[in-house]
Amino acid sequence: MPAKYTKPPLVEALCEFRFESHTPWDATVPGLVYGELSDDFPLKETDLGLEFSLQQESHGLSQEVRKVQRAVFMSSDKDTRVQIAPNTLVVNKLQPYEGWASFHPLIIRVVGAYESYSNPDSIASIVLRYINKLAIPMTEGTLDKHLDFYPHAWAGQPVLGQPFMVGLRTAPDSGQGQLKVELTSGPPAESEYPLTLDLEYRLGTPSLPLRDVGTWLDGAHTEIESAFESCIKLPLKRTFE
Repeated sequence: MPAKYTKPPLVEALCEFRFESHTPWDATVPGLVYGELSDDFPLKETDLGLEFSLQQESHGLSQEVRKVQRAVFMSSDKDTRVQIAPNTLVVNKLQPYEGWASFHPLIIRVVGAYESYSNPDSIASIVLRYINKLAIPMTEGTLDKHLDFYPHAWAGQPVLGQPFMVGLRTAPDSGQGQLKVELTSGPPAESEYPLTLDLEYRLGTPSLPLRDVGTWLDGAHTEIESAFESCIKLPLKRTFE
């Protein structure tokens, strides 16, 4: 998360775009975008994934599942990736994460390359997401000492060491979108309880003009960073230094 930490808990940052377009998907787009980005993303492969959607039918909603081929471009160390599928673009950054000052211009550059060849009408959705791996020492076994966002159980019922997931969706005052915070436990390790803190900010308006992407991303990142700082208490923050 914030660049001030020497050992930040972030394991992955990603930004996903879904675009609206009135024209059929051009299968040459991934290759054209790769040609523009290949200096920084020399490795490429294709990946077959699943895409889920809901369809309204006479008897109600039905779920449609279809296979989607994605082009994946990677940096030489494979810690930065670009994924392209029909009307979909994802930018992933694994460790080491150099901070928002590096990630933001990368997203803008990749979106610009995609836009120049695909010419979408507008952006239907954006998701900015930060996934953090935390660890609570077994010797200090209470969540409330380390976190300000955690599940609470009745007296005498332990939480740490038990499987749990707690989540919250909220619309910050900025009005730009919806914030989702999730805390999930993992299997206890030898001397610590591993947790995953997943922070996501999603575009709240029906669509966004392409020219407003940079401003929206800055606001989304501010909301995520604020949520992260609010969820983590000082004893746990000290382990990131």
